[in-house]
Amino acid sequence: MFSHRRLYGLLTPGVYVAGGGGGNPIAFVKNATATAFVNQTANQTCAIGTVTAGNDLIVSVSCYRQGSAAAINDITTSGTGTIAAINKPTPLTIPAVDGLTVAAWIVQNASAGTHTIGWNPGGVIPSWGVITVSEFSGLLTASAVDATGVDNDQSSTPANNITTGPTATLAQANNLIITGLALESDNNAIATPSGYTDIYKSTGAGNIGTYFGYKIVSATTAVSAAHSWGAVEEYQAIIGTVKAA
Repeated sequence: MFSHRRLYGLLTPGVYVAGGGGGNPIAFVKNATATAFVNQTANQTCAIGTVTAGNDLIVSVSCYRQGSAAAINDITTSGTGTIAAINKPTPLTIPAVDGLTVAAWIVQNASAGTHTIGWNPGGVIPSWGVITVSEFSGLLTASAVDATGVDNDQSSTPANNITTGPTATLAQANNLIITGLALESDNNAIATPSGYTDIYKSTGAGNIGTYFGYKIVSATTAVSAAHSWGAVEEYQAIIGTVKAA
């Protein structure tokens, strides 16, 4: 039995820009403190304050559940904005009865002020999980999601690396690329995919390893994310693209 969990949140401040689709450049604004939890008895939340009206929020969630299939229902927000899934794959069933999943959403055209983002783990509360919220400017405020990709392995002989994607060719040149990784993991060193900036990265004792990161591109070329970690583990990895304004 696993009894505890250590997570290390990593926030990389700064602004990274690429020309938008004729409008403002994309810029990272800030990231809420990632929330880790163990055997919780209620839905989970993560708050981000002083959001600028009209910006978009990227919400990423990972979930590992012992003895039950994982599930992530859609998120909610205490503010206003249009919620859309960026990438919400079917959760894995890890031999024989555990569950693992990772997913991402966008809150488009967010209202000003504080947004408390909540998510429902779908019945049985997960044993471990992570939720992060990142604010970006310069993205479309409606119909923003473009191409996606997902890779996973729930076999008895999984790998310790995966290239998620490539996606389809992008609909426009300027995009925010989001990637996420969830591992059924003990003491794995998760590497930052080449070209990506960390939003959140965890290592250490416990059952789930999590990575969330982003990059900004200025071409329509299909994109991917090359993930690697320390030891072979079952995994699920996603990539999704969001169009610039």
